[in-house]
Amino acid sequence: MTQIEIPLPEPTTAIEYYVDALEIAVMIGLHHRTVQQMARDGDIPAHPLGEGERKTWRFLRSEVREWMQRKVNSECHPCCSNRRKPN
Repeated sequence: MTQIEIPLPEPTTAIEYYVDALEIAVMIGLHHRTVQQMARDGDIPAHPLGEGERKTWRFLRSEVREWMQRKVNSECHPCCSNRRKPN
């Protein structure tokens, strides 16, 4: 009797779903309108849905997480307080 080789199934990856600005706002600690404005300005990774001037923005958590990591690990500005120093 001959053996038949059966291919192993490919490892499945979890499907990542798009989320709205409210979920991202909770994730990064900002107001959802601030997140929407950042999406319009191109400051945060986002995907527009719809045509015209008013778009609905959707986000992938993994892209926002990577974006946050790049911001935290950047060398552009050291962390500093906005509070005034006592006299």
